[in-house]
Amino acid sequence: MSQDAPILIIGAGQAGATAAATLRSLGHDGAIVMVGGEAHAPYERPPLSKSVLADEQQDARIGVHAAGFYAEQGIDLRLGTTVASLDPARATAHCADGQALAFSHCLLATGGRARTLPALPEGQPRVHYLRSLADARGLRAALRRERAVLVIGGGFLGHGGRSRAAVAAARRAPGVLGLAGATCAQPRHRPAPGLRHRVDPAGRQ
Repeated sequence: MSQDAPILIIGAGQAGATAAATLRSLGHDGAIVMVGGEAHAPYERPPLSKSVLADEQQDARIGVHAAGFYAEQGIDLRLGTTVASLDPARATAHCADGQALAFSHCLLATGGRARTLPALPEGQPRVHYLRSLADARGLRAALRRERAVLVIGGGFLGHGGRSRAAVAAARRAPGVLGLAGATCAQPRHRPAPGLRHRVDPAGRQ
């Protein structure tokens, strides 16, 4: 492992972007490389189920840092790059496109994935999983066509999605929204007006 090799951050999300900024704020002046599979610069995910669903202009306002931040801070941001495997012994990351990235230290900040249901595979018509900006854009477009929405998941994202889905649908066709959520626990907050909350008493989701 060469100490001249960069710190490699795998995952260009909020955690990775914050880590890179923190390294600079603490005085690290060495090379930092951050790679992420998405085409977008790091952005905040909570707004995906809220403001982004209601207003497409919010897409450009959810960045973790300003557009020029990474270049100004000397952070090598490589978007559309997926790490396929790590070789810790050789301190090398192998990317899906064939390139190999040497590193002095490696931070894994890949985040999580939405739980998929066997009966509702990703990519099936009218089925949307919400994790990325692309997911939110697809759901937002669908809300302009649909009158009823079923939200599976009663957590922070699920209830945020319900309220914004209601807003988006109400703007399009007031009075025709039928929205229900299937969850395994009572919500922390009351559903937004016009939404029906459905709990499975057996704890199934």
